[in-house]
Amino acid sequence: MLSKLFTTTVLISLSLNSLTAIEWQTKSFPYTNSHFTDIGGMTIHYRLFEPFKESNGNIVFIHGFAASTFSWRKNMDYFAEQGYRVVAVDMPGYGFSEKQRPVDHSHKSRSTLVWEILDSISDQQWILVGHSMGGGTVGYMAAMNPEQTEKLVMVDGVFGEFQSSPGRNIVRYLLRFPPLYHLIEGMGKAVMINHKRFESLLSSAYGMDADSLEVTGYLQPFYIEGSSVAVFETFFSGFDETPPDFKRITMPAFLIWGEHDTWVPVETGHKLNSSLRNSKMEIIPHAGHNPMETHPELFNEILLDFLLNSPDN
Repeated sequence: MLSKLFTTTVLISLSLNSLTAIEWQTKSFPYTNSHFTDIGGMTIHYRLFEPFKESNGNIVFIHGFAASTFSWRKNMDYFAEQGYRVVAVDMPGYGFSEKQRPVDHSHKSRSTLVWEILDSISDQQWILVGHSMGGGTVGYMAAMNPEQTEKLVMVDGVFGEFQSSPGRNIVRYLLRFPPLYHLIEGMGKAVMINHKRFESLLSSAYGMDADSLEVTGYLQPFYIEGSSVAVFETFFSGFDETPPDFKRITMPAFLIWGEHDTWVPVETGHKLNSSLRNSKMEIIPHAGHNPMETHPELFNEILLDFLLNSPDN
């Protein structure tokens, strides 16, 4: 997984930001249900779907590494139609959230930020759903605030399994200096835009060919200045945390995994399942790392079944 993430980091910085950068503006609403909120001096973008019928509860979707709310496009409407209030958040530095520097990409910082958003929307409990690195974030959120967590769902999720090292600490320190920032942002301008590179990475995650619309949807937020640095900062500072206190995660938990995930293998899910006190796991056949995108009908079906039939806290 580490090698794949590093390759992703390098290729994104080389190719995505060779696209013409545009200024980030809080007045630009990329979706009809986009909202912006200021937290800790940063403007964060999130999408809000009100339930189509009598409310069944609240769900928040948290995306993974180098992704955005776009990765939940095949799931958000579905659960709103089932009676859930749905929120999807762009993490700091990603999607259409502000890309100011420096940003604390730790799960602890992200968890605090997301809870502040959710508390402003509803004081009721939340169902936390996170994919990949976002799975680690929702795990920290559940441990941080278990009384407000109705259920926890991790989709091919991972906690901070890479411990800090001198090399990573040096890079993290150097990224604070403007010359390196501009170097990383400008590297892509020296090479030709290669759409195929990102298509290849996304196809690897999917375990099947990604089409042009999917690649374009992932690329869109990377037109914004600061995107490649955010990816580098996350890689070198967002994966070196120890897991949260599992004793505090007592609410019903559900692990959904793609059978053929080569980014976060199924074995990781089995280990996580054995560490949680009140969890179950389901594997989606033939799926890769992003089953909510590649197998949305089955994904939505099994997630809804868990939400409706698992016991409450």
